[in-house]
Amino acid sequence: MRSDVYYLVRTSDESTDKIEGSVVWYSWSNHEILALLVKRVDQFLLGKSKSAEELMELSQAVLAGHLEKVMEPVFNGKGKWENIPTYRMLMSLIRKRPRDLVKLCTLAAKHAGAEKHKLIGTSDFNSIFEEYSQGRLQDTINEYRSELPDIERLLFGMKPSRVERKASEGYTYPTADLLRKIRNIQENKKFIFYGNRPADTKDLAAFMYKLNNHQLKLVG
Repeated sequence: MRSDVYYLVRTSDESTDKIEGSVVWYSWSNHEILALLVKRVDQFLLGKSKSAEELMELSQAVLAGHLEKVMEPVFNGKGKWENIPTYRMLMSLIRKRPRDLVKLCTLAAKHAGAEKHKLIGTSDFNSIFEEYSQGRLQDTINEYRSELPDIERLLFGMKPSRVERKASEGYTYPTADLLRKIRNIQENKKFIFYGNRPADTKDLAAFMYKLNNHQLKLVG
């Protein structure tokens, strides 16, 4: 059961407090997801792979060495992403979700294939970031609209202004700046959670933290 579905079940029927103690929450670490990617690559190219337990014992740098068969080891981006290990760039984008990593690598691999590149490289990733970003944004909207019906206005309202982009700001905010940004979005119309529950500024900040929205970059 997805987290948003559980939330709706839990808030729509008071009797569901009886199942709360039996809920088992599961999450992936970036290390587990990287090991999963390595296992898939090794299995495809070599027809065999170390066990999941063996891969989990390896450092991320060693795991990344396995990926050099299919992608360039260094990502030549800009700013904080200038000449960093490619696996670090991947881990920073995927919100600890395996399906995001699969989507990101699949899009880049298709572009590399179309351009006849031997390895997936920086240009391939750069070419698909916008499509990837928009897709993950829409995934988030679809998944959490049931909790906050007007979620699109909130997320698109967080889009950095022209001034923020020029100042290389707008994707990360100290708490005070984040709350100020949310208050500005609220000025035109208040937000209401599912069940007509009012959403104040701190509620919305907590909601976005839950979404891992700080990793969603709105392109354009």
